[in-house]
Amino acid sequence: MNRSMIAPVLLATGLVAGCGGPDDPTDGVSPTAKNVDIVTLNVTGTGTPVFGPVVIDSRQNGGTFHVTWDLDTNGSAVVEVSVGESDSFSGNENFEFFDKLCSATDPCGSSYDLSCTFGADHRITCSNGKGVDLSGFFASTPKAARIHLTVTGDGAGAGSAISVEFRG
Repeated sequence: MNRSMIAPVLLATGLVAGCGGPDDPTDGVSPTAKNVDIVTLNVTGTGTPVFGPVVIDSRQNGGTFHVTWDLDTNGSAVVEVSVGESDSFSGNENFEFFDKLCSATDPCGSSYDLSCTFGADHRITCSNGKGVDLSGFFASTPKAARIHLTVTGDGAGAGSAISVEFRG
């Protein structure tokens, strides 16, 4: 996707998704970053793949996987991590499991390691206390998917995704 198109798509996503609710830490607070950039995005699965997508298997290493990122922002930004089937960063097909307004000095606004567990019940639970039930997402496993990282500032946005395969 053309980088110049990412910001409008991300801003529209926030408007369509509502981005609010009683448990939404970004509710009523606006990001200040005029520039945002995803320097790196990595997903470490439950095992070491020889080739292909990152494997996240509920039967390996307790289903624990990590999503890590390095950001370059000049202010606070909303950081979201979700899983979906396509490269789309918006829409109802993505299941969000991290959403936080991060300042440039907050670890999630610069370098962050999000530790999560994928269970046999097809639920992702993360160290930040948020989780998501993916049982409606799976007809069967293995299931090819994409883990998305989106960062939205004040009129600026960036997105990146990594291919994964859920098993177990």
